[in-house]
Formats: sequence, C-alpha cells, structure tokens
Amino acid sequence: MATHVKKRALAEYAQTVEEGPRPAKTLVLPGRVPSKLHSAELLLQQTLAEWTPACLLDTSNTCVLAGLLTLHYAVPLNMDIQHEAVEALLSLLQRLASSTESEQVEDEDLTISVVGESPACPVSTQDVLAQVVAVLPKVITTAIAGEKFKEQLANSAVDCLCQCMSVWLQKEHHRQILVSQTLPTSNNLSAASPCNRVLSLAVRAATSLALLTPLMETPVANTTAALKSSRHQVLKVALAGLATHQHHFVKVSCLEAAGRLCGSVGRPGGQEENIPERTSRLGLQKDRAHGQPSTSMEVINALLCHASHHDNRVRTAAYKAMMSCEDAGVRLPTEAYTAVCEALDDDYQCVREAAIDLIKTIAVNDGNRLVPTSSSEEEPERLADHAFFRICGCMNDISVRVRVSAARALSSIPGVSQNVLLQTLDKKLFSNMRRKLSYHERQAALVSSGQWSSGRAWGDDTVRETLSAEHTSLTHSAGAFVHGLEDECLEVRSASLDALSVLAEGSEIFANQCLDFLVDMFNDEIEDVRLKAVQVLQRIVQHIKLQEDQLDEILHALKDSWQCIRENVHTLIGSCCLATTACLLATVNALMDNIRRYPQDVPSIQRCMVSMGCRQASLVAGLVPQLLLTHPYFDAVEPSLHQPHYICKLLLVLNAASKVPTILPLLEEHTLSHYSYLRDTLPNLVPLLKVKNTAFNESSVADVLSNTEDFLQQSLSKLRRLEHSSNQLRITLYLSVYADLQKLSALDPTMSAAAQFAALYTRCTLLLTRLLSCPTWLQQESSGSNVQQLVTLTFRLVHAFSGLGPGDRACARGIRLRALALQLVYVVNGSTGSALGLCETFLNHARPLKEASNALQPSSSNNNRLTEKEVCDAYEDPFQVVVLNQLKDERRPGTVARTLQPLLTAHPPPALPPIVQPRAIKQASATITEPSQDSEAVHKLTAGLLLAIPLDAQLYHVPEPRSVRIRIAYPDQCVQYVVPRATHLLPTDEPHCYRLQTTVLLTAGVWSEACQVQLSLVLDLSPPGPKRRHDPHTIDLSEPTSLMLWPKPMKKSL
Repeated sequence: MATHVKKRALAEYAQTVEEGPRPAKTLVLPGRVPSKLHSAELLLQQTLAEWTPACLLDTSNTCVLAGLLTLHYAVPLNMDIQHEAVEALLSLLQRLASSTESEQVEDEDLTISVVGESPACPVSTQDVLAQVVAVLPKVITTAIAGEKFKEQLANSAVDCLCQCMSVWLQKEHHRQILVSQTLPTSNNLSAASPCNRVLSLAVRAATSLALLTPLMETPVANTTAALKSSRHQVLKVALAGLATHQHHFVKVSCLEAAGRLCGSVGRPGGQEENIPERTSRLGLQKDRAHGQPSTSMEVINALLCHASHHDNRVRTAAYKAMMSCEDAGVRLPTEAYTAVCEALDDDYQCVREAAIDLIKTIAVNDGNRLVPTSSSEEEPERLADHAFFRICGCMNDISVRVRVSAARALSSIPGVSQNVLLQTLDKKLFSNMRRKLSYHERQAALVSSGQWSSGRAWGDDTVRETLSAEHTSLTHSAGAFVHGLEDECLEVRSASLDALSVLAEGSEIFANQCLDFLVDMFNDEIEDVRLKAVQVLQRIVQHIKLQEDQLDEILHALKDSWQCIRENVHTLIGSCCLATTACLLATVNALMDNIRRYPQDVPSIQRCMVSMGCRQASLVAGLVPQLLLTHPYFDAVEPSLHQPHYICKLLLVLNAASKVPTILPLLEEHTLSHYSYLRDTLPNLVPLLKVKNTAFNESSVADVLSNTEDFLQQSLSKLRRLEHSSNQLRITLYLSVYADLQKLSALDPTMSAAAQFAALYTRCTLLLTRLLSCPTWLQQESSGSNVQQLVTLTFRLVHAFSGLGPGDRACARGIRLRALALQLVYVVNGSTGSALGLCETFLNHARPLKEASNALQPSSSNNNRLTEKEVCDAYEDPFQVVVLNQLKDERRPGTVARTLQPLLTAHPPPALPPIVQPRAIKQASATITEPSQDSEAVHKLTAGLLLAIPLDAQLYHVPEPRSVRIRIAYPDQCVQYVVPRATHLLPTDEPHCYRLQTTVLLTAGVWSEACQVQLSLVLDLSPPGPKRRHDPHTIDLSEPTSLMLWPKPMKKSL
C-alpha cells in the first residue's frame, strides 16, 4: 500500500503543466472621494439651476411644496423669470384659498415624501399655503430689478393677499355664526375656516410688502396712490381681523400690522406729525389725541380695546403696537397712559415688560405733559416724574426679567426731577402723600374708638400744611435703587449699576448721594458686579470727592484676588480727588501693601502714582519728607533703585513737582540723580523738570529728540549712494548701518518702529547680498538655513509694520519677492525637494505687485526732501518689471528658476527711500508680564495631567486679534499653538491695542528633572489649508518667557 502511494505521488510530480500569460493589471490612481456634504451641495445647485415657475402649476401638493422649498433657496431670481414666478405664486395662492379641506388630500401621494421615498404624512393645502405666503415677500424684496418694478409686484401681491384674507375672514365670521346657532361638527369647522397660522403669516407678509417703499428709501412725499391704497387695504384687513377672529395667532399678527402701518397711513402723504417739544412750558401743550386723523384714532381705539383682552399674548402685542405708534409719531391719548400704568400690576410678566417699555417711550416723547394724580386735591405731576416712580415700583416685582427691564428703563427717561431721583436712594417712607388729619379730628376719632394716647408720638398736632413736599418720599420711587443694588439676582444688580451710572453722570447731587451705595457694592460676592461698581465710579469721578470712610472701602478692594479689579481700582484712585492728606497717606500705604501682596501689579501702580501725583500735587507737597524718608538735619540712607516701593513713591513726588515747583528744593542730591536715571529708563512716566546742577536739561533732551529723525534719514541716505559699489563695501556699510539703527530704536521710543523697519530691511538686504556675492552659494551647506531665515525676515517685514508710506511698502514687497525667488532657485538647483508649491507661491506674489506699482501715487507731504519724479523713480523696481515681462504665463519651476537666477544678480535690492512720517509707523508687538521672566519657581504636576498657568500680556498695534496664538515650546522640540478665547482679549484705550488675560494649560510625560518650557505670543497669518514647512506664516510678537516644569510620576497608593 505504501509503495502504491509513493508511485502515485511521483507520477503527479513528474507531470509538466504549461500556464498561459497572465493578464496585465491596470494601474488605478485613487482620486479624492467626494464628501457627502460636497455631493449635497452639487445636487442643490443642480436643482436650483433647473427650477422653473412651471413646477408651481402642478396639481399635486407634494410637487408644489417641493418647488416652493427649492424656490426658497433659489432667490434672488433672474429678471426674466421673476415676474413669471410672482404671477405663478399669486395664481397658486388664489387657487388654494378658494379650495376646501375635502379637496386637499391626494390619494396618490399618501406614501410619497417630499425629499425621499420613505413613507410620510400627506401634504395638506395648509402646508402649501403657509410656504407660499412665506416665500412670496422674499421673492419680491430680493428682486434685482428696479424700484418701480418692485412696487408693481408689491402692489399686486398685497391686493391678492388682501382678497384671500378677506375671504378667510368671511369664512371665520360664518363659522362663528354657526357656532352661535348650533353645535358644529369638526368637519364644518375645518371646512369653514383656514389654518390660523396661514392667516397670521399672510398678515405679516402683506404688511412687509406694503412697507416696501420706505425700506427702499423712496421719498415719502412721492408715494403713489396705489401704494397708499395698499397700506390702507392691509390696515383695513388687520382691523377686520381684530374684530372678527378670536385666535391669538391672528390677533397678534393683526396688532403688529396695525402698529407698523398706523404711522404711515394715518397722516396724509405720510408726513410726520408735529411732535411737541420737550422744552415747552407745562400746561401749554395740547392734548395728544387732538389733531389725530380718523384712521389713527380707529387704530388706537382697537389697540386700547385689546389691551384688556383675556389672553396675555394679545395684551402684550397690543402694548408693543402702541409703542410702534409712539415711535412713528402717532401720540396716544391720556386714557392710554392710564391703562398702561394699570398694566404694571398684570399677572403675566410679558405684559408687565411691554408696559414698562411703553411707559418709557411715552415719557421720552412727551415728558413735560401734566398728568392728574390719584388724589383730586393734589396738583398734577409731570409725566416724566410720574412714569419714573411708576417704573420704580416694578423694582420689587416677583419676576427677574421685569426687574431688569425696570432698571434699564429708569436710565432712559430724561428730565426727571432732582427730588424724585434722590428719593430712589431713600429707604424711609415718611408719607404716602395722603392728607394728614388735624389734631381735633384725631382726638375725635380717639374718643370714639375708646383708645388713649401715650403722648410719645412726635408732632401729633402738626397739620398737613407744615409738611414739606421735598422731604416727603413717594410710594413707588422710595428706595428703588437700594432694592435694586441689594437684589438677590446678578442681572438686577448689574442693570441697577448701569442705570445709576447714566443718572449720576448728569447730576452732581445725585452722584454724591449714590457714592456710598456704589462703594458698598465693592463687597459684592460676584466678581463681575464688583468690577462694574468700580467702572461706574470711574465714570462719575469728576463729581465726587472721597472721604476717609469711603476710601477705606475702596482701598480694601486692592486685596481682591482678581487682577482686573485691582487694576481698575488703580485707575479709579489715580483719577479721583482726595479730601485730606490723611487720605493720600492711607492710599500710598495701601498701594505699597498691594505691591507686597501682588508684585505683578507694579506697572499698574506706577501709572496710578503718575496720575495721582498730577492730580493731588498740593497734598503731595506736604508729605514729601514722609514719603521719601528725608530729614532736615540728618542724612538718611540712600534708597536702592531696585526697590519697587521707592520707585513708585519717587514717581508720585516727581509728577507732583511738575505741578508744584516748590517741591524741588526739598529733594536730596541722590534723589536728583535718581531722577536722571528714571528719566532715561522710564521717559513716559517721569516728567521733564527744570533741575539745576545736573547734566540733564530740557535743551539737551529736545536736541536729542529732534536729531533722531535726522540721524535716521542720514543713515538711509548712506545706503542710497551704493549703486555702483562693490559687494564687499556694501556688506561693510550694511553692517554699520544695521548696528546704528538698532541703537537708534532703543534710544527713542517714538522712532523705534521706524528704526526697526529700516534695520530689518537692511538685514534682509545684507543676507541677500552675502548669498549672491558667493559664486558657490548653491553648494554650501549653510545656504539652506540662510535662505529660510531670509524668507522669515521678509515675511515679518511685510506684515508686522503698519503706517508705512507707499515707497516703504513697495520696497518691502520687492525684497519679499526676491527672497521667494532665491528660495525657488535654491530648491530647484541645490535641493531634491519639490518646487511646485514654491513656484506657485512666487507667481502669486508677483502678479499683484504689478497692479500695486501702477497704482502708486507719490506723496506730497515731503516736498523739501524729494521731488515728484524722484519719488516715482524710487518706487519703481526694475527686477519686478523684468520678471513680469520675461515670465508671463510660464509655470514650470525649472524654467522659472533659470530665468530668475541671473536676474537676482543683475538687479540688487534698492535702498529705502526717505521715510516721510517715521513716527506714524507702528510695529506689532507684545509684552508678557505674567509669568515673569526672572521667576525661579518650579511648577510640579502629575505626569499626564494638566497644569494651569495664568498668562497676562499687553498687545500693541495688532490689526487682527483673531490671529494671535500662544506658542508653547517643550524641551523635546514639540511646539503647540493655542488659540485664546476672544473674550480674553480686552481692548485698551489705544487703537489696535489689547490686554490678554487667559490661562495656559500645560501637560507632559514623566521627566527625570525640571526643564524649561517657553511661552510666547505669535501672529498666525497662514492661509487656510495644509501648512508648508518651507513657507512660514507666523510672526513673533514677544520674547519667549521660560518657566520650570517638572512632571512627576503618579504615586501608587492602596
């Protein structure tokens, strides 16, 4: 058996099998798979392109609704089909309006969906009607045709809508008659009345179309009779809807339409009604209802009738419509104001909010009108005062939204009497403005009641006439702001502070009265409320003078943990007026304690000392020996200039000496030498003083400041004389000028940006000249890093500076183009990388430069330095002209590089033209104040977890704050870019300057020891899409700040 198996196996292996040639495999290059979103966009564009008005004439509700939904995204339509689309919509509207509910169900569409093939509910006529009414105003208002064509379409649409609405309202009236006669069935109800939502949408659509002409800024005096009749038509239908229909949807829409149209229809020609002046005398104004047209009175009567409707939504809409009438110039009668005041006690908060807004509007428009009081024996009050204390009564409302609305409305009423304002800060209620009984009347009542008098009541026999009205508080306004500032809700306290700020700015007496309440808000539990209280006090600081007890509460806020509050308190202290020298000394001591607690507040405290020295110079003069620790007979120890406490006190004294010159003789010799040092190191904080026996005087400073600009122009003129010089001489002079410009930028802060721009341009020219002067620069290993450095510097040169002149911008873009050309030549000849992206980048930069050079116009503000022809010659770059002429449509990297290589050598970069306005140039920069650079603290964290590091920085002259990024560089060469929140970037007083206060989250693995992590701010200007290594788009704004980070392993525990 084994032998047989062996022979069989040998026979099988001995056979020869010939296989035919295998078919060649086709190479399939994978393409980009279109995303679902892209496919949906293509499908939508195809559907919109195929849309025609014929789809609206289909008998199927499903097809018609699909066409309407497509039309919603297809607007604006072309002029050739727009008129057809409007006619198709109007015919569809008329056809559907006359149909009954029994004709709305389609048997063939019961299982067909509008957008798919899955089973769906049938499409009813009400759905189609609602979509027609919604899309019709959009098609007309977005028309590309002229205004006359829009008016014709609007008139036709309004006529059709009004006819349909009239039919629907008649059906509703018939239905109500049936309801009153017999019990209707559900079929009768549905057949007789259309959907309430459709009627509501139709009223709003007709109103927007009727008001189309004023929205297009057509003169009201030339309003056509047809458009006026359209407005009358819509207003008539709206009033009929208010009288007929009972559903709140329809009533709300009709009330809105009546309010919007009342102002334009009620007066002939749409002219504005003569609104009474606020400065007119009391009692001489006519009644607000007199002189009103009949249409306006009809609308106002309808609004007043619905102001007492049983539905709160209808009442709210009625009050909002009245406010629209007031804004349009239609004045409400006296009974309307009385009804609105009664609405402040409504059960629903939406009604009370609308009533508050309406009362505020009436008080703003006619605050001097007299209104009767509740008692007939008292004189009438001004409407502004009456409305003010009526709204004050809502400060104790149960709803938070009503209290917030009341607080905001209080600051919007102008012309409120001084005694009414002061009563809002009074907690005591002495009287309710009621008549006080006489002594005999009270005794008669006492005898009749059987009680006896204790004799402890003060002034029992004082009659009513001896009470003063100025010392009697009103019912509603007494303590209104007191309750608002003590409210339990944050929104109410914040709104009350805003109202106090507005009212106190216009009244010095009220500002002094509310000072104690604002200072008490410094102890609020919410940081935002405390910050707002400080800011409110800053706005009214010109009206107040701080006493010792008030100052104690303000200085206590310097211990707050939030730096933003402390800095605002510093600004407040620097801008306020102190009463005594004890207040000044307490303030200085509190600021010194602030430096000890929070050393990062030193820059803010220094600015505070400068402002306080200028404002409180007379008080500082009496405290100079105590502040500087000097003695008339004994020599004290010279303080160190490294102590921030001494620097701050010295800034206070020196700024006070600029206002009071008698302080200078009190200063010691070492103090005067310290003044010279501080004048050099802190020129923006130390004033210029006339100090004798010092080398520092006013004339020398003026000469230095005036000579810096001349020195800058002389340095640039040296470079313009190097046209035919050798490369070695160019490089030598470039190095010398670059060093001079760097020193100039550190010498004069006002010329720093211009000097930095010139120095950076000189450095880029130096790098370019060094590379091109060497014949074998393509074979050198260091050429790659030099080329990359040149590209990075030219990118900063173009984007980091603002305020440049036309010649400066042209030179910066010209050398940027040369840097990109040099990079392309190096990659094509000396590297193995792909040059397609570099070639495209170069060509994209070259095309706009031709248009920019053609559009350049010479500046006429520097006629003494250059003529007009010299300025034009300085702007023209021969390298750019030759490149654009030779390349044209060439896109191949090799050909472009071979063309550019001899041009770079033949056309060196031109020198900078004279800078016209060097002090107008600004440079984007940033300064990180926290974390500090000299901190040696080690931040420990558990590996893998997060560590929060507070970051505080000042950003200067950043045009795009959204491009700011926080760069985190770890010791393992890993770099992260963090986008700060937009709310953490706070704008400052200077344009394009911001304050960044945020928290940076750091994390890392286990390290054996503490290492440095660098934080810096950069400007990311990279375009959307994938990032390229060879083309950096980030600009460094600040120097990196290092901090020690030590991630430790997690401790194991049971």
